[in-house]
Amino acid sequence: MASDANAQTHIQDTQLDGINSETDQAFASKYKIANTLNSIRIKIAPYLQWFMFIGLSVATILIIVTGFQLVTSVQS
Repeated sequence: MASDANAQTHIQDTQLDGINSETDQAFASKYKIANTLNSIRIKIAPYLQWFMFIGLSVATILIIVTGFQLVTSVQS
């Protein structure tokens, strides 16, 4: 492994080195991890919004049902 490392930086070159070669990077091209995480954040945001929408809708319905059951419960 050490013999495969780049002579100048002593970092091994991989096939994933150009993973964030997009032109719409938020950070400079030398910050590959930050750009990759930012890309993941942007791509996953719509799914998280839908998850929150569905979760909050279900929670609201359950609160209404539980309140109705509390008001209409019969105590003996």
